[in-house]
Amino acid sequence: MKWPNLHESYRRASFFERRVAFFASFFVAIYMPVDKFDDSDLQILRNLPCDEVLPLICTFIKADRDYKPLKNGYSQRWHINVDGQDYELLTTHSKFFDTHTQAGGGGAIDLIMYLKGLRFKSAVKTLRKLLNTSSSTILK
Repeated sequence: MKWPNLHESYRRASFFERRVAFFASFFVAIYMPVDKFDDSDLQILRNLPCDEVLPLICTFIKADRDYKPLKNGYSQRWHINVDGQDYELLTTHSKFFDTHTQAGGGGAIDLIMYLKGLRFKSAVKTLRKLLNTSSSTILK
């Protein structure tokens, strides 16, 4: 099977079709908003402790007082409800683990993505909104 030659199909396109494609790509590049996040801000958001972020997104949150950590003395078990969904999370600093689904992650952005079912950009925007900060003044 011979793969199509993209340059050949471009040459076959009329002058008008090529111009429309060029200006369409130019319009998308100029006028479509592109969300860019500063690496230092993202690093700060990733390093936020889960126990500080959980109260911001949960409708119900309760620490398990009977929980005895096995490995790390800083671990905590939380019973939470987010948007009608119940979770049992283990947290250690910025890492979390859901005991029901056996899934986890690291960082506040991952936590928001997991609990709210959001994509990366939406999770960062949500976290910024929850912290009531702008991109340049996160926790400074």
